[in-house]
Amino acid sequence: MLKRKIEIYLRDWKQKNKKKSLIVEGPRQVGKTTSVIDFANQSYDSKHILYIDFHKRPELIEIFEPNLDAGRIIHLLRVYFPEVQLVKGESILIFDNVQECERALISLRSFTSQGEYDVIAIGSFLGNMYKTMNSFPVGYVERYAMGSLDFEEFCWANGYEEDIIDVVEEHFTDLNPLLKATHNVFMDLFREYMAIGGMPQVVAAYTEDRDFKQAYSMLEDLLELYENDIIRYSPSRMGHKAVECLNSLPVQLYRDNKKFQYKSVSEGGRRSKYEASVEWLIDAGIVLQASNVKYPKKPLHSNVRSDCFKLYLHDPGLFVAMLGDEIQLEILRGGMDAYNGAIYETVMASLFSKVGQTLYYFEKNSKLSVDFLITRHREMHAVEVKSADNPKSKVLPSLIENYGVTIGVKMGTKNIEQQDHIVTMPIYMVMFMERN
Repeated sequence: MLKRKIEIYLRDWKQKNKKKSLIVEGPRQVGKTTSVIDFANQSYDSKHILYIDFHKRPELIEIFEPNLDAGRIIHLLRVYFPEVQLVKGESILIFDNVQECERALISLRSFTSQGEYDVIAIGSFLGNMYKTMNSFPVGYVERYAMGSLDFEEFCWANGYEEDIIDVVEEHFTDLNPLLKATHNVFMDLFREYMAIGGMPQVVAAYTEDRDFKQAYSMLEDLLELYENDIIRYSPSRMGHKAVECLNSLPVQLYRDNKKFQYKSVSEGGRRSKYEASVEWLIDAGIVLQASNVKYPKKPLHSNVRSDCFKLYLHDPGLFVAMLGDEIQLEILRGGMDAYNGAIYETVMASLFSKVGQTLYYFEKNSKLSVDFLITRHREMHAVEVKSADNPKSKVLPSLIENYGVTIGVKMGTKNIEQQDHIVTMPIYMVMFMERN
């Protein structure tokens, strides 16, 4: 069983006196169901756990069709699950694949109001559902966005426990270089993470067999699953267009100017044809959007250019699988490839989003651009991502001198260095750059 950060969140949620119903949402196959069921088995008596998978038990959807009173729903569920003892204050209800039953999601209002049972709803594509729901239970639910394993979780899976990670974080905090051997160990681990990503079933298989070919094959299967799901869950006529947009990411990110261009999706592609499909992929959490800003000044969200953005696949392993097994091997060997910049940016976008950073970048022209703008401790950081050692940056000093950037960060393969307001640090330290 892989150790996940959601475990701490779920334990804290259970201890709340007046808890709201919880929605665990995120892309498919990132470990939502496994984590919730494992938590329930550890925290509740097995006789007090009621689990419904609306995908496997669609006949139960009709229970939610009349009124959504929690007492009435509980009464009917007892008929279907007589072996489960639903005890007030001691039982938990788990609604899985809740995207198949919108009214089950709406019923969380009643369950929270009555407060007699703990309830967790699990679903994918919920961002798309929220836009069309008539009555989302605002104020009655908590939401937890779950992604694939981040790099710290990947380290745990490979036997590097929290005490070891804490040592690395001390170097991040104090800006002291790591021992060369320690740095090399974590760079090798990070290359493995880039090559296979953080999809739980892939990581679990890899840590057991250390078989990269098997991992690559599993990633290909997941990409096929994603394509099928996109077609199934997206509105009619949009599915194939959304798949086209997804499959265009390698081409989009190969260019020096990585701005998403509709004309690169297909011959004659245009905004009117693909814009809705792109928005659907973003809302589904399958792709991450980095917005270009007119000026690198706070607040960043107030000067976003809506017509200029980049898209990244939410998990780096899935993106590498799009590129082919030769690219995976090249990453593991530490070699350089034309796609390295795209891969490094994808993994950074994925990891930044996992620590709560909204993705922004700045590009005024070919000479003045930076990969990411983030906010930490109320200060703006400009982050350059380098797949190769780069001794000097002309962009970061300019942003610090002429704009509202406080600190410039170069992230790549080099150990920690600091000069004035510019810090060089290993790319794996992104796991410590949470939003504050």
